[in-house]
Amino acid sequence: RLPAVRQGLDVVQLRTISAGMSLNIVVDKLSPGEAYVFAVRAKNLCGWGPSTRWSAPIRTAPPPPSAPLQPRPMDSTARSILIEWDPPESEGPLLEYEVACCSSVGAEATSRRVRTKRTESRITGLAQFASYVFRVRARNFSGWSPWSEPSEASGTTGLATLDEVRDAVLRRFGGTVSSAFRALDRNGDGFVSRDEFAAAFEDSTSSAAVEQWLRLFSA
Repeated sequence: RLPAVRQGLDVVQLRTISAGMSLNIVVDKLSPGEAYVFAVRAKNLCGWGPSTRWSAPIRTAPPPPSAPLQPRPMDSTARSILIEWDPPESEGPLLEYEVACCSSVGAEATSRRVRTKRTESRITGLAQFASYVFRVRARNFSGWSPWSEPSEASGTTGLATLDEVRDAVLRRFGGTVSSAFRALDRNGDGFVSRDEFAAAFEDSTSSAAVEQWLRLFSA
C-alpha cells in the first residue's frame, strides 16, 4: 500500500508500507498549521491499482507561540514584585504563561516559577532588599514558546503590605493566629495592648521596621 500526502497541488510525501502491517500510519515531518489531504493505493503481483480519492483536508496543529517581549517590573514591596508583559504572536489561543524569577541572569536553574493566565503576575515570598530578574514564556495547544529576554533587574523595598506584615507575624510566633496571640499577650489577660505588641518587636533592626509591625496592630 502506498499512502500519498498532498499539500495544495503538490504531493509532498510518498510512503510504502507492508501489506502485513496494520491499516494505519503516522505521517510525520509535516509543517505546523497547514492543511493536508491523503490518498492510498495498493499493489499486488500484477502491479499498482488506482489510488483512492483524496481524503477530506485535515490541518496540523499550529506552531508554539513566539517568545513574549521583555517583561516589565511595575511595582515592588518588601516581599513581592509585580511584573507585566504583552501577549506574544500565536496562531492558536494562548492557554497560560509561566514566569521564572531568579536572582541574576543565567540563574534559571534555581529560579522560582509561577503560572498564570493573565499578562501580569505578582511574585511573592521574595527576600527584602534583594534584586531579581524575570523571564516569561507562553503556551498554546502545541506547546511552550521560547523564554523571553530577561527583564531589567528590579529590587524589593523596605515597605511591606499589611498581608506581608501579617504573614511575618505568624511566621515569627509559631505560624498560627492562636500561637501568635499567646506570644503577644504577655500578661495573659486575654487582651493584646499596643505596648505589648510593640514590645514583641523590640529586637527589630530599625524604628521603621517597628512602625510597620504597628500598622498591623492599627489595621
